[in-house]
Amino acid sequence: NCLQKLAREKNITIISSIHAPNSETLRLFDQIYVLAKGGTCLYSGPPGHIQPYLEYHLQKALPPEQPPIEKLIQVACNGKWYK
Repeated sequence: NCLQKLAREKNITIISSIHAPNSETLRLFDQIYVLAKGGTCLYSGPPGHIQPYLEYHLQKALPPEQPPIEKLIQVACNGKWYK
């Protein structure tokens, strides 16, 4: 929250690296960039667009009990759009 406030007040960009973000932490970011295994960009955009992005690429709805970021991390770790 402190970094978000600073970025807004000073009109600056803050870049951070988070290896296992939860949904609550993601809401603090305007944009995220997720790297897949091997360093390929898997997702770049607002955190709120992760679910439709995944559902489009997976061609199915995500289970309501699974936060979209968890599925995105799973895909990023195995490098595949299935399973």
